[in-house]
Amino acid sequence: MILILLALILFQPVQNHTLSGRVIDASGGALTGATVTVSCNDERSEAVTDAAGRFRVDNLPASRCQVVAGLDGFVAAERLVNLGGRAPVVVDFRLAVRSFSAQIVVTPGRGAEEDSAYVAQGASLVGQAELQSRPYAIVTQALKEEAGVLAQQTTASQGSPMLRGFTGQRNLYLLDGVRYNTAAWRGGPSQYVAWVPSAGLDRIEIVRGPASAQYGSDALGGTIGVFSETPRFTGPDKATGSLALTLGSANRLRSSDVGGAITRRGMSARVSASVGAASDLRVGRGIDSHAAVTRFLGVPSTGGTLENTGYAQAGISAGARVRVASSRSLSISYRHSEQGDSHRYDQEMGGNGRYRSVFGPQRLDFGFLRYESARQSWFDEVSATVSVNRQADGRAEQRRPTERLDEQVNTTTAIGYSVQATRTLAPRFKALFGADVYDEFIGGARVLTAPDGSTSRARPDIPDGTRYTSVGVFWQQNAEVIPGRLHLRGGVRYGDFTFCSVRDDSLGVPEDSIRTR
Repeated sequence: MILILLALILFQPVQNHTLSGRVIDASGGALTGATVTVSCNDERSEAVTDAAGRFRVDNLPASRCQVVAGLDGFVAAERLVNLGGRAPVVVDFRLAVRSFSAQIVVTPGRGAEEDSAYVAQGASLVGQAELQSRPYAIVTQALKEEAGVLAQQTTASQGSPMLRGFTGQRNLYLLDGVRYNTAAWRGGPSQYVAWVPSAGLDRIEIVRGPASAQYGSDALGGTIGVFSETPRFTGPDKATGSLALTLGSANRLRSSDVGGAITRRGMSARVSASVGAASDLRVGRGIDSHAAVTRFLGVPSTGGTLENTGYAQAGISAGARVRVASSRSLSISYRHSEQGDSHRYDQEMGGNGRYRSVFGPQRLDFGFLRYESARQSWFDEVSATVSVNRQADGRAEQRRPTERLDEQVNTTTAIGYSVQATRTLAPRFKALFGADVYDEFIGGARVLTAPDGSTSRARPDIPDGTRYTSVGVFWQQNAEVIPGRLHLRGGVRYGDFTFCSVRDDSLGVPEDSIRTR
């Protein structure tokens, strides 16, 4: 045994070999702070480059080692070296700049995946990493850290993104590529984006700049697309699940998201649900600087919380995709979301001093059926979608307890039909064309309740029975003039819009029909 131990000691590799070198960029400039990792069998050593880009690692064994040099923003490089000789080994690395790009779908290409580097407008992607690391209770809050996006919040349960100064109906919102906007939306900040269920989100894509030729006149400031998780059915059969819990101390936020997905040969399905609630927001140092008495009378207001800033929200999202042929598929999706106890804090005692300003109902039902096909007759790709978008939006306002209560509810049901196709006309020339029709039916009711309890009907903001129909036909041509250097895109769109109202003499609503092109 002693002889064996002595032999092991004598023949053990000596730990006195040295590896040095330099890490530079493509132009020959030194890269400071690059990490060089040397792996020899089970031993691992690291070094960091100095101001001249040089590194040195001592006490390495006489063996074959793997050396990796890396730095944020650059593509890592690796080498295999043999440290068996007596002379020090010198290895230099030249790192290339990593490509800053992302595949996005919501672009002026309308449905086609493109590299964001080739999109004329500013484009960004909020992926899974960002969604998991950013604390948010409503979808709008997940966009706060994006460049060029202002997430305006009138109340705790509402949020309206602003792109290049535009908000409300001046921006286009898509859910899995289907239009979410309706004609009943306001031009200013609105609460509709906050209705989208937060569970089951895969990514949010943002394009800053107009895309009216493809999507219509409401895509002035930009386009925001919210995409749900879509399991592929090209891999092995499997089932997955997820659970997320969120807690907040400032407003005692508590929310939970749970989801599951299953993949089988030729089909996939997913379902998710979210439930959340928040209590009144605690004020800093007990002082409410937004209180009406402070803003209008200059009297300090103290208290533990901001009254009526709490809310509750629940939502579900489900979808499935089935292969009907080798290159054809059917997809179905449904979303439901509902908010309760949502107050307009900026209008109540903490704002303009109204006695009551409450939102309700706040309810969304959104679904679609989509057919997709590749190599369909003369076309490269064809997609046809039928969608139903039902949004119930109500509010109640009362200036003083002794004044009348004004209650109003509007329900918009939009039925959409969309079809688009692509055709490669030449090796670097691709045409995209299609049409979409959205038929919207708006039901409105307004009731005034006097202090004595008597009620009367009043004309709502949008009269009951109003109908709005929009028809659009578009053509887009893409050309890669110089591969990888010069891309040209041009498009044209024709739009036809019809507004109709139903006569109601009791409310002073005339029968009217207006058509614009």
